[in-house]
Amino acid sequence: VHRMSQKEIRTRSKSSCQLSHLVGTCRELPPAELPTARDLLGYGLFRREMNEEDRRNYPVDHLVNNDIVPGLLAHWRKANALFTEPVINTEVRIKSKMKALWNVALKVSMGNVNLQVKPKFMMKLDKLVDILTCHCVMRSCSELGCNPVCNSEVHIDCRCRKEQKIPVQELAFIRGKREKVGSVGSHQMGLADRPETRKQEARQKRKAEEKRRRKAEESAKKEEELRKESLLEMELEETGDTPEKAEKRTKSS
Repeated sequence: VHRMSQKEIRTRSKSSCQLSHLVGTCRELPPAELPTARDLLGYGLFRREMNEEDRRNYPVDHLVNNDIVPGLLAHWRKANALFTEPVINTEVRIKSKMKALWNVALKVSMGNVNLQVKPKFMMKLDKLVDILTCHCVMRSCSELGCNPVCNSEVHIDCRCRKEQKIPVQELAFIRGKREKVGSVGSHQMGLADRPETRKQEARQKRKAEEKRRRKAEESAKKEEELRKESLLEMELEETGDTPEKAEKRTKSS
């Protein structure tokens, strides 16, 4: 079993300390907001601090996979039950994105990056960690000069596949989150709308059942075709006919 040296332990402890200086104190995710990079890094420090095991030896992979990403996904689902794959990125991609964010943050906090990397990182630190698949441009009614009676606050010319589209009722919310800088934005998550959530969950369930039904039908159809081909081959072997003759005989009968 590999045991970390005292030097390695001190280095990891120092890196966490430096990271907390960069992103602020360790803390839970903001309850009414989709998290920014700073929020998620602070949450990672919080989860590491709360871990009952040796905090200094808490692996980054474990921290990202078992703590940060589940918290991130739960927050997005809290905003809308439809924020699941493929509306959002795959979990594998999100985990990879978060590991990269954590590692870059550590390097920046320790001063182990070049002069070009740190300013770019700092610009993204207080921006939304956007895990949506769709990044089509959104425009407000005022930008488009909509009719005053238009009930849509935001419009989008989305070219994504149907299953990847952002729910229409969330367009203004997502646009606000993408534009905000800092943890608090103009649009915040309220208490869960249980009737709407139940509708969304039921809709997702119906879609999943429909997908399973189509798959079962396709599988049954393929099995039937294979069965017919097998019967035809057996018939050809018995009669010595060619496939063309057998087909003509089948049609005539």
